[in-house]
Amino acid sequence: MEEQEINQNNNMQDKNDQTTTKELVALIKELAQIQAENAKISAQIFAREGKEQIANKTNEMKDKIMEQAKIYGQKAEKVQETYNFNKETKSNILQKYKDSLAEIQEQYETRNESIMQEKSDWQNEEQATMLKEHELKQQRKEIKRSPEYAQQVKEEKELAKEIKKALDEGDLDLVTAKNEELKRLKEKNPLIKCDNEIEDIQQQRNEIQEIISQCEREMEKCKDERDNSIDEATQDKDNKLMEMKKQNIFQKMTGAIMNKLNGAKRFKDNVIKKASEKIGYIKDEKLPEVKQETAGKINNFKENMTEKREQLIDKGRETKEQLMQKAETKLRETIEQSKAQNAQYKQAYAEGPEK
Repeated sequence: MEEQEINQNNNMQDKNDQTTTKELVALIKELAQIQAENAKISAQIFAREGKEQIANKTNEMKDKIMEQAKIYGQKAEKVQETYNFNKETKSNILQKYKDSLAEIQEQYETRNESIMQEKSDWQNEEQATMLKEHELKQQRKEIKRSPEYAQQVKEEKELAKEIKKALDEGDLDLVTAKNEELKRLKEKNPLIKCDNEIEDIQQQRNEIQEIISQCEREMEKCKDERDNSIDEATQDKDNKLMEMKKQNIFQKMTGAIMNKLNGAKRFKDNVIKKASEKIGYIKDEKLPEVKQETAGKINNFKENMTEKREQLIDKGRETKEQLMQKAETKLRETIEQSKAQNAQYKQAYAEGPEK
C-alpha cells in the first residue's frame, strides 16, 4: 500500500506538465484515499506491535512466577486458581501487570497519532502545491496565447534588432540605453513572473516533502522509544522477583521441609508481593515519567511544525480544498462551454448553408 502511494505521488509530479485538470483532480483524490488508508493501517500496526510486546512481557512474568511456585512447592493448578491467572479480574496480578504496561502503550499511541496528524496535514499541503503548480502552468499556456504576450514578444524582438544595429554601428551609448529599455520591458513579461511562481511552488513542495520525511522519522523514533520504555519498565532492577541461589543438599532438604510447612505463605511474601511491587513501580514511577516525557515531545514537535508552517506557507494561501473546488468549478465551466458550443455546431449543421 505504501509503495503504491509513493509511486502514485511520483507519477503525479512527473505528469503535472501534460496532465489535464480532470486527470489531476482524480489522481489527487486517489492519492488522498491511499494516504488515509496507509495512516489507518500504520496506526493499527503500531497498536498491534505494542500489544504483542506487552503480551510477551506478561507471559515472561507468568513463567517467572510459576518457576518460583515450583521452588516453593506450590502446584501450578493451585497457584493459577488462587490468583485467577486465567481470568481478567482485579485479583489477577498478571492482568494488573498487563494493564499497567498498556497504560504506557497508550501514551505512545497518543504521541504517534499526533505525529500522524501532522504528516496528514503536510500531505494536504503537498497536494495543494500540485494543484497550484498545475493552475500556474495552465495560466502560462493562456499567457502565451494572449495578444498581450504576442505584443510583448514583438517589442522585445524589435529592441533586440535595434541593439544589434547599434552594436554594428559602434554606438555604445545607444546600446546601453536600449539594453536598459529591454531590461525594463522584460521585467513586465508576464511569462517570467509566472515561471518564477512555478519555480517557487516547486521549491515549496520539495521542502514539504522533506518535512513529511521528518514526520516519518519521528514516528519510527516514537516506536523505538515505546519499545525501550516497556523494556525498561519490565526490567527486574531492585524490585525483582526473588531468585533462588544455588543450594547444597542440606539447604535443599531444609527448604523442602519449610515449604511443606509454610510454602504458600513464603511464596506469597517473596514472589507475589514482589510482583505487586513491580506493578506499583510501573504505575507510580514509570508511567508518570512516560506521561511527562511524551507530553513534552508532543508539544515540542507541534511547535516545530507550526514554526515550519509559518516559515514556508503564506498566511493568505489557498488551501487544498479551495484549489480543488476551483479546479472542479473550472472543469464544470469547461464542460458547459463545450456543450453549448456543441449545440451551436449541431444547430448550424441542421440549418445547412444559406442559399
